[in-house]
Amino acid sequence: MSGTEPSRGAIGPGGRTVIPFHPAPAALVSPAEPAPRPERLARLIYMASVGGYMAVRGDTLVQLDGRMVWPTADALIRDAAAAGVPVSSHVINTARS
Repeated sequence: MSGTEPSRGAIGPGGRTVIPFHPAPAALVSPAEPAPRPERLARLIYMASVGGYMAVRGDTLVQLDGRMVWPTADALIRDAAAAGVPVSSHVINTARS
């Protein structure tokens, strides 16, 4: 084996083992696929005039089992999680200060 060919785990500078990289044959490499887009979180909004919590994803109110208003943020987050809808834990408060 020559000094420039670390093909079998040769000892490199500083006494470290050099592990060779062998790229996979072209037949085994899959074509590049676009990365999956992460699902957007629904925004959690406290509607002060209504006295309850709602979730908005995109420009649509989230409706779960016919319900659109929850008495607490925890109840909304729990129901959304059970339905597979990711909701932000940050609450937007519509009350005037």
